[in-house]
Amino acid sequence: MFRMLRADCLSLMSVVEREDADHNVSQLSASFSPALFVDLQQKIKALERKLESREKDLTSTRAALQKSETELKVHQ
Repeated sequence: MFRMLRADCLSLMSVVEREDADHNVSQLSASFSPALFVDLQQKIKALERKLESREKDLTSTRAALQKSETELKVHQ
């Protein structure tokens, strides 16, 4: 998810902005200790999984709500 958002943002940037952003990301990652960088990557992945899970929950809740609405309309 994070990668997709980053890709979306990068696609909207000009070439110069994109080069600056890539430089800033590499500069930022170089300033972190490797352990901290790995920890941040793991936290991002955990948040992505949590978001995917909540999106699935929302989808199933939405489907159940639509089913209930349909049943109510049939019984009226």
